[in-house]
Amino acid sequence: MFAPDAFAVTAALCSALSSMFLSELKGRVPLLQLARWQMLATFVMTGSVSLAIGGWHTMGAREFWLLAGSSFAGISIASTTYFATIYSVGPRITALLFSLTSPFALALGYLVLGETISRWQALGVALALAVLAIGGQTPGVNAASDPGRCLLMVPETAGMDS
Repeated sequence: MFAPDAFAVTAALCSALSSMFLSELKGRVPLLQLARWQMLATFVMTGSVSLAIGGWHTMGAREFWLLAGSSFAGISIASTTYFATIYSVGPRITALLFSLTSPFALALGYLVLGETISRWQALGVALALAVLAIGGQTPGVNAASDPGRCLLMVPETAGMDS
């Protein structure tokens, strides 16, 4: 296995484990506290690596503030939203919802940036949407007779009346 492949698999594993661990913190740790912890951990890790390899010397004031602003926005908005989603619907449904990233990126690239879509890209997005539609169904419920019971729409009531 090549290093990039190992890093990709490790990142996916860490993401899955963090979702499961975060769902256990519901009601114990506020969302903004999690964001503060993440920002501190990110700063410590980035600062340590930069000091070790001398990366701070090549960064000007403008680049520093761009990096700080990007990190703050990413952690404050994206991570807090991610944590709130896990708290609200759980890790399984959060993973399904975040799997919509590829179809949305393709659609926005087409609509906003005027990118062209190849047949293979369209097929890949269609497959991703099909998997999401299949994975989002409540086990044991006929989606044709009760489409409102899809886990993506009503996670709290799924399977409670059986």
